[in-house]
Amino acid sequence: MRGLRGLWPNAGYIARREYQARVRGRSFFFSTLILAVVALAMGVAPVVIQYLSQGAQTRIAVYATSSDIPADTLQVLDASLFGASSVGDTPGTRRQFQLSMTTDLAAAEAQLMDGKIDGLLRICRLPADGSMPAACAVGGASAGSGQASAAPGDLVFGYQADTTANGRQVFFVRQAVNTLAIQDRLARSGIDPQGQSRLFAAASLSFANPKARAASGGTGAGGAQSDEDQVSRVLVATALIVLIFIVVISYGTWVAMSVAEEKSSRVMELMLSAATPLQMLSGKVIGNGLAGFTQYLAILVAGAAGLLLQGPVADAVLGAANGAGGPSVTGVTVPVLLAFGLFFVLGFALYALLYAAAGSLVSRQEDVQQASMPLMMLSMVGYFAATFAIQGADAPWVVALSFVPFFSPYLMLARLILGSVAPWEVAASVLLLLLTIVVALWVAARIYSAGVLLYGQRVGIRKVLAAARVAR
Repeated sequence: MRGLRGLWPNAGYIARREYQARVRGRSFFFSTLILAVVALAMGVAPVVIQYLSQGAQTRIAVYATSSDIPADTLQVLDASLFGASSVGDTPGTRRQFQLSMTTDLAAAEAQLMDGKIDGLLRICRLPADGSMPAACAVGGASAGSGQASAAPGDLVFGYQADTTANGRQVFFVRQAVNTLAIQDRLARSGIDPQGQSRLFAAASLSFANPKARAASGGTGAGGAQSDEDQVSRVLVATALIVLIFIVVISYGTWVAMSVAEEKSSRVMELMLSAATPLQMLSGKVIGNGLAGFTQYLAILVAGAAGLLLQGPVADAVLGAANGAGGPSVTGVTVPVLLAFGLFFVLGFALYALLYAAAGSLVSRQEDVQQASMPLMMLSMVGYFAATFAIQGADAPWVVALSFVPFFSPYLMLARLILGSVAPWEVAASVLLLLLTIVVALWVAARIYSAGVLLYGQRVGIRKVLAAARVAR
């Protein structure tokens, strides 16, 4: 077997043949087109879902039995349900809930039965005797029964709707009436609105990662992070890890299937007379890898276009008030993108070499999945380990596994986005990965050279190792 300097030009010829054979096929074109359309649709799907959900408004009529009900009842309920400070809607905006006051209880009940409104909220004040007012006695509560959590003078509520008691609509209404009841109690206790806002103001909590501060030269997240920033980093880390996992599984299988296809047609025997096993192995990995990356690039571009179109589509469909702005994505920095590209390529190269060796051990394409199962399990271990590592990127076991070449494309990337990673750690991980790829290339070429000549027999570990010891 020749050294690495003897790969070209034969490996280049094989890579070009593999690439052209893949990308020129109709199945490749249509699958890429369909996946790109799906990615584009997923990019704008949140806007469509928001439009559809806002289009279906829940209309709730509010009936109050007493004249001493707070004057701002509707405003308080509205603020709790919508996060707004007033009932008035901006022209062109839709809201999930629409509130309206009513003074005719019988007419409101008739509208509820006819489906003209979706809910009827009754507001009463508990009298001194603690008996439930008849107007608010719904859901099996009798007019004479009291409420354990309410004291005389407190507001009590009854709600009727064609939904379940534990449904989403009742959940939001319960939160809204709780807010109204608490504000009413505070007002009756003599606490003015300004005092109420100070009473419920959020506490100030600063956060710092001492390890990140110590490793000031690190490339990790480090420093103080807001909740939104941390959530964004988790989403970015998860997305990039999933991308690597899909590439390894999907396009690694492509490589194995290509090897098994040529072996089953006996074409490989002719090719071995013109190229060495190492040249064939390298060419197949490069060619199929480039074809896979071409398809993946088209999908990523379509998905990115969908994300970029979210703003204009939201402005056009939902209006500028609802469509403008959005959560900023933090964690996507130049070092992270460079590290992702590096681990993306090196991780695929390592697994693809072993997938090619696994494909050479079978004589039928139907057996490829079984032969490559150990590699799939190995990749899944790295993927799930990275998923768990997201909850603690600086845990000792995560740090240790992030240097293991088969797991480092997942775990080191997770640490880089979520934790504190020194530059030497990334360099050491990449160096170990490169050394492992060189070893895997030599071992895979040996297995490949032995496996492609084994036909119609059960290939065991001993037989493969014995054949691999013969230099070709």
